[in-house]
Amino acid sequence: MEVLKKFFIYWLERLEREENGEWITVFFDMCDTGMKNMDMELIQYMINLFKNYYPWILNYIIVFEMPWLLSAMWKIIKTWLPPKSIEKIKFVDKKSLKEFVSPDQALKGWGGLDDYEYQFEAELTHTQAGVKTIPNGDVDGKKVHFADGSVLPPSITTTAKTTSTTT
Repeated sequence: MEVLKKFFIYWLERLEREENGEWITVFFDMCDTGMKNMDMELIQYMINLFKNYYPWILNYIIVFEMPWLLSAMWKIIKTWLPPKSIEKIKFVDKKSLKEFVSPDQALKGWGGLDDYEYQFEAELTHTQAGVKTIPNGDVDGKKVHFADGSVLPPSITTTAKTTSTTT
């Protein structure tokens, strides 16, 4: 679970950098999902992240083809959310998906035209204000550490954000 939490934070931070602070939409593909696939701890963690640490980044959460069996779980999850957040959650099926995702960007399995298959692409590294980012997680020779003492995995890169002030 801890690795999954770090993975999710990594992607939020990366998307925030890549999208220059623009809103993002989280898409849950619930096709063929059952009770065994629902992890309430992870859902609660994600809610707390968006509520307390990333309230400005979320446009929508799209839940695609949620089975009726999980509607009881939704009733529990809804109690954890502020009313404004509930408005951001959209339940869609193949017919209504086009209200939020254009057919050319929707996967074929969702009724769209895109035949995309996931393949990890390392984050582009670049120099910002003289700080060189290195693909193994080093920033000018300094490793990124989490509060629990673990080190950022070598397959994940970071981009340093630096600010300067003038007086």
